[in-house]
Order: sequence, then C-alpha cells, then structure tokens
Amino acid sequence: GRGEFDQRRRTSRTLGLIWTMESLRRQSTRGANLKSESGIAFMHSDVDYRCVAPGMLRLPSILSDHMVLQQDQPVRIWGWAAPHSKVWVVFEEHRVETTALENGSWQVMLPALTADDTGKELIIRSEPGAQQLVIHDVVVGELWLCSGQSNMAVGLAEMNGDRPVRESDDSKLRFFQTGFHAPSEPAGDCQGRWEVSCPESAESFS
Repeated sequence: GRGEFDQRRRTSRTLGLIWTMESLRRQSTRGANLKSESGIAFMHSDVDYRCVAPGMLRLPSILSDHMVLQQDQPVRIWGWAAPHSKVWVVFEEHRVETTALENGSWQVMLPALTADDTGKELIIRSEPGAQQLVIHDVVVGELWLCSGQSNMAVGLAEMNGDRPVRESDDSKLRFFQTGFHAPSEPAGDCQGRWEVSCPESAESFS
C-alpha cells in the first residue's frame, strides 16, 4: 500500500517504477516472482535488434542508462552474445563471469547491493571479439512493478495539471514504461526505456 511505498522510498532514497500492461502481468506465469528476482524482461526502444549481427553482445532494454537495480537482494543481469563466448559483468567492486549458451543467451547474478543514489557504470565484456557495453548512471534502490488498466496510461500532465510537472525534478525517481505488447509467455525483451524524472519527461509518467 501507500504506507509501505513511502516507507521504503525513505529507506532507499532512490525509486524505479516500471509500468506494464495488466494483460502482460496476467499472461506471465512468473509475474509474482518478477520483483523478487530483479529480472524483469523488457527492452530498448531505440534499437531494432533484428538489425544486430548474430553474435553481437547485447542487452535487454531494461538494462540501460539511468536504470535502478533492486537493493538488498541478488540481481540478475542477462543478455546475448556469441555462442560459447565468455562474458564478464562488473559493477562497483563486484565481478562475475559466465559462458554463453549454444543459443547465445547468458545470465549472471550480482550479490545483494546496498542502496546508493550515486550513478555508477555497469560494464559487460565478452571474448572472443573484445566487445564491451557500458551502462551509465546506474543507481541502487527500490524497484516497483506497476500494472493496471487504461487509467494507468494517462499521463501526469493530463490528470494533475502543470504544477506537478513543473516540480518533478527528482534525479532519484526513474520510470520505465513498456510498449503495448502482451507476449503469450515470459519474454527476454520488450520495448521501453528509462526516464529520469524532470519537467521534460514527467508529463507522460503514469
């Protein structure tokens, strides 16, 4: 409820909100475990992955600039690379590695992280090929999955006027909205991107 929301926001100082369609939540048999695993599978709207060459190191769009990682529990990081390639993930002092499967998919678990609103880099490397991806401004805090019906798609400006938008400058509040697509089973990727709360972005916040 709202009381828990406010209490955990005060504790972590950083909050990430992920808005998704109610139908996606209903159709996903893993919906109840999404927050606990910190492995919600959604995607980058700026990249058409059909145009990415096979074997290229890539990530789902929810693992992108300005993202929020869930505090106080292990965090799943996943993506795709060349089959059987070595993959390293580095965040703060943590470094974990794995080997991509035959289909190129891979995943690792970062240990439980302490809340920190200082933006850091998440680095992913793969060999052979010396490929590297760097995600910027990554913070650790509370990650909430928000789902509902059509009213959830109404933007802040439409419901509450100009004042909340003008006063929305808060770099510790980030928002990720998925596209309007409901897969028939849990997906590794979907459309969406992280937005930091500010007057330019908050107009469309749910």
